[in-house]
Amino acid sequence: MSFSIGLVGLGAFGKAFADLFHAHPAVSRVGLCDRESDRIQAIIEREHFDAKFDPKDTYESIDAICESDLDAIVLITQPWLHAPQAHQILQAGKSVYSAVPILSVPDGDEILDWCDK
Repeated sequence: MSFSIGLVGLGAFGKAFADLFHAHPAVSRVGLCDRESDRIQAIIEREHFDAKFDPKDTYESIDAICESDLDAIVLITQPWLHAPQAHQILQAGKSVYSAVPILSVPDGDEILDWCDK
């Protein structure tokens, strides 16, 4: 079984996560999302990245990547954005991986409630 994954927030840790998921044998396709297009371009230009990348899989907003046909989305954005962004991704019907812990109990409870749906 393979799945496609999108990465949101390609700053300090973005390249490491891109390499990690690109190398994973179960990942068939990697999408990239960042407000700064130069960050997307820097990852696209990495050696061998094109094997699991399609140019249509670049997004400038979380709204756009939520509308994609990717199976799951990884949040590598600022910690305080993870709860609302995870909520948005779950509402779009996608699986979500948050790269940092949710900062507050209410945020965590809300996300868990959405996971149960």
